[in-house]
Amino acid sequence: MTAGRFSPEFRKLWSTKGVGTNIPAGLKPSEIGSAAKATYYLAVFSKGNKWSAEESESTRKMLSKHVENVLKLQKAGSLKFYGAFDDRDDPRGFAVLQAKSLKEAQSLLKSETLVKKSWFTLKFYTFEVAEGVLP
Repeated sequence: MTAGRFSPEFRKLWSTKGVGTNIPAGLKPSEIGSAAKATYYLAVFSKGNKWSAEESESTRKMLSKHVENVLKLQKAGSLKFYGAFDDRDDPRGFAVLQAKSLKEAQSLLKSETLVKKSWFTLKFYTFEVAEGVLP
């Protein structure tokens, strides 16, 4: 950050519990780079062309289906972390998925109600973290 390559953005979010609870005991910060790695996929939800802040019965139904899908993916073990930002800005939220490939991660969310209805668009990123950091 001091070299100007990164600029942090802090936002309040609602999310799943447990991130970092399984970090290997005794792992020192200097060892993180050489620790065993696990590959994950970050899906960022942004406002789609039909996004609306309007609260209605149809919106509540869509959000209910969205939450059902989030819970289903979490129970299946594919969804490791999910967060929805606590404001009306963009992006709206994100999901961290564990899958065999980017294509598989994308397929886990392609039937997502809010994506199919063009309420959200998705952008995916691949990243690695030390094993045990994510639940």
